[in-house]
Amino acid sequence: MISVGRHGSPGRVRTSEALHSVLVGPADLSGDGIAITLITHAERKGMSVLRDAASDTEFETIISQRVKGDPKRWFHGVASLHAADVRSLSADADTELRSAGDRLYCVFDTDMAGLPHHADIIATMPRPHDKKKPKDAWRTERGRMLALMLNQISTPAQFRAGSLANVAPTSPPQ
Repeated sequence: MISVGRHGSPGRVRTSEALHSVLVGPADLSGDGIAITLITHAERKGMSVLRDAASDTEFETIISQRVKGDPKRWFHGVASLHAADVRSLSADADTELRSAGDRLYCVFDTDMAGLPHHADIIATMPRPHDKKKPKDAWRTERGRMLALMLNQISTPAQFRAGSLANVAPTSPPQ
């Protein structure tokens, strides 16, 4: 229910919206490995996603920023998920760090200059505990987010009918 946009955002992310995470990484990192890295971002600073209404130019900007001209980094594809699925991830039972029903992730509108359809997925903080740290809860919870991300991965040639396939290298140099 939150929007922190200032640069032309369409407002808060609706539950019905599709979200897309751009997968960029070294050639030797698989979609699974990149997704795990992005989930770690959700736990530390926010996992960057673009809303379905984002223009190809917004996707190109994100891809270029992440590749950074480094020939060892390439555009693997896009993981797509729905805001409703992210928001529905909740603790199944009471534990030392969570109560049953606690939401595990939130989706926030966080537009940036030139990226009005930018959003972030952020892991919620577990309950305070004397001996356990937030990362202890996150490690056990990240599998559910990983499953969501890996459920619909598109290659650069598949996503948006290949319109982004030539933005950055999509395979290692031969």
